[in-house]
Amino acid sequence: MLIGIDLQSPICHLLLRTLIYQTAMNTNVKFGAALASAAIAGSPASAAIVSLSFSPTSVATGSSNFISVSDTLGAPIGLVFEINNGVKGFGTAAGITGFASFAPGATVSTGAAFGTAFSFSSGASFTANFGFITAANQVGWIQLQFGGLGGPITNVAGAWNDTPGQSIISGGGAVGTVPETSTTIALAGLATLAAGVGLRKARRRKSKDA
Repeated sequence: MLIGIDLQSPICHLLLRTLIYQTAMNTNVKFGAALASAAIAGSPASAAIVSLSFSPTSVATGSSNFISVSDTLGAPIGLVFEINNGVKGFGTAAGITGFASFAPGATVSTGAAFGTAFSFSSGASFTANFGFITAANQVGWIQLQFGGLGGPITNVAGAWNDTPGQSIISGGGAVGTVPETSTTIALAGLATLAAGVGLRKARRRKSKDA
């Protein structure tokens, strides 16, 4: 069964932020001041609508990572936290403050109801578009492919409008349907994942110290 999540309440938002922060500390991920400021400011030389690039482009089964999102003109946009360990999902990290599901051809605008994360079962197998909004009130879209049980999460394509307050049309061609959300089950999956990551890291540290 595919399980989705769109966190809206302050309590859920705080919980997810805590899980992301703890995972970041366990994997020694550090956000530089230069990236944070660039992600908010954008690039003054870029055109209004620019394609996106991702690094890395995918997350393999059994792992999690922070995906660096920038446009093809070199302007950093922010980070997306993607998990593919027990569940498949993604959430906001730095620069990007919200996500929402948008079909190709739909208009992504700043007035949409954005949440902070989506989570699905480990066997999720579909491709879908998700609109996003930045801390500087810019919007864009990302197409994600969930590769099923044992398969990766792949960042397929995307674009953004670097002009604050302006909209963009979700692109990327034909995609599937995003499963309906189930906040309680998805939160439990994220909590289990974060706890597992922390436990494995702690065991590795103890083994090295021994």
